Amino acid sequence: MKKTSNEIIVNNIKYYRLKAKITQAQMAEKLGITEKHYCHLENLKYQLTLKNLDIIAPILNKEPWELLKERHPKE
Repeated sequence: MKKTSNEIIVNNIKYYRLKAKITQAQMAEKLGITEKHYCHLENLKYQLTLKNLDIIAPILNKEPWELLKERHPKE
């Protein structure tokens, strides 16, 4: 089953967040939102906006376009 763009982006954000050893609470704090709100973003209950992407990418030391591309399991 083909993933939606939002699923790809969220999977990438979660992958790079964990790789950087950033907790959901830390990410929420950096974004100025509650941890619950951030959890909803990662669990696809809320849609990410381009504005969110522009804020999240630098936190993860990534360019926004890097979060748009589907990673392959070996990456």
